[in-house]
Amino acid sequence: MCYPHDTQMRSAIAYGLQHQLGYEDASPKKTDIEQWQKDIVFMQFTGITDVHEKDVYEGDILNIGAERLGFVENLKGENVEYIVIKQGCEYLLKRCDSGFIWGRLAKVYELCWVCKVVGNIYENQK
Repeated sequence: MCYPHDTQMRSAIAYGLQHQLGYEDASPKKTDIEQWQKDIVFMQFTGITDVHEKDVYEGDILNIGAERLGFVENLKGENVEYIVIKQGCEYLLKRCDSGFIWGRLAKVYELCWVCKVVGNIYENQK
């Protein structure tokens, strides 16, 4: 995983991108590398997949629920969305609407529930 403060890792990946962006014969300018570092967002894989076998990453937005009963709904009948966040060594689920921490992501599987990725915080900014 690479966070914005980890500049060595971001620089290494930015240099790796130079070949894909047409800098085979010449080095990219420092300003290009700095821009790539700002644009790259690294998401940590949680080790869990959803009902469609799609990988679940930190920052993903999920629906969760019991397979036979359907996904958790709010009082309006809409599926409740949860954001996958990392706290310490655990991945937690935080409700998008209230900010309430539901519990550990692994708890979904301990309860024999399922989850479905419906977006992520970078593309679905509400």
